[in-house]
Amino acid sequence: MILTAGSRHLVYDTLSTSLTGAGVAILFLTGKVNFKCTSLVKIELPLGGMVLCLVLNPTALTKIFETHCNKAASGNRPLETKYYNEGGTLVSIVALLSNRNGGAFEESTQLGLGTILYPEVALLMI
Repeated sequence: MILTAGSRHLVYDTLSTSLTGAGVAILFLTGKVNFKCTSLVKIELPLGGMVLCLVLNPTALTKIFETHCNKAASGNRPLETKYYNEGGTLVSIVALLSNRNGGAFEESTQLGLGTILYPEVALLMI
């Protein structure tokens, strides 16, 4: 696990063709990150960026919500690249750029499952 500075926001995802059919996603805004994994690999995210992950159970009345971050079928591009803000405007995420061992910067994404734990029972979407 690597702890980084940043923030998160709940947003409407774009899995549907309209805002009324949209679900819930969590938008992670990351800061600059540098880390070394063993003595062989050094990863750098120079500017930070955005990662958009779907909330799998937004209609559950629970303290624990599951998230899924996925990448496109080919390459390192994220599967989810747009979301609706609270005003209903479609917004594109800022690409998360990273490099390995000082090489060229490439678009990257987070791949995995996660959980959000709230202190009280919550309902994200009706």
